[in-house]
Amino acid sequence: MLEPVQLDVLTELINIGIGRATSMLNQMVQLDIRLDVPSIRILTAQELRQEADAYGDDIFSIVRLGFEGCFHGTAQLVLPATSATHLVAAVTGEEPDSPDVSALRGATLNEIGNILLNGVMGSLVNSLQGHLDFALPEYLEDTAPRTLVPGTSQNDEMVLFARARFATEDGRIDGQLIVLFEAESTQTLIDSIDNITPDSMAG
Repeated sequence: MLEPVQLDVLTELINIGIGRATSMLNQMVQLDIRLDVPSIRILTAQELRQEADAYGDDIFSIVRLGFEGCFHGTAQLVLPATSATHLVAAVTGEEPDSPDVSALRGATLNEIGNILLNGVMGSLVNSLQGHLDFALPEYLEDTAPRTLVPGTSQNDEMVLFARARFATEDGRIDGQLIVLFEAESTQTLIDSIDNITPDSMAG
């Protein structure tokens, strides 16, 4: 389990990465996007399934980015369908009900997700002085439970689950950035946090 000091450090590191990522998104769409402080928990795979089930059966627009190296896991941009439409419209300059928005949805969200998720994970791993290799981003329209939970996880495996919500002031765009560290990476992550220095956090 994470000690309170370790949790504070990890929260700050992820908050820095997500803050930089949403700042990039603000510049892309010229909207005031606000960010919640990340929530970070260590869960069993069974608890993660329960967390995912709370999303219900709604279909979300999801960009998933796998990573491996010093840590293994996935980072995801998760958007309700309406928010995804408004985000694509804001980036492309099209009207939300334009057929072009539907046609451009996958490619546009993939690009946005790639920028945001690489920004979050790049900032985190640089602070921890590690190295990650990223898979190509994958765009999905699916329910959250099927994308959040690794299909082969055992119920007693421990994973680290970090989530931050972001939204525009008018509520048209409301999404989440989620990072899931797989079971074998959790202790490695904790060890890396213990070795962190103030200079690396500032960087």
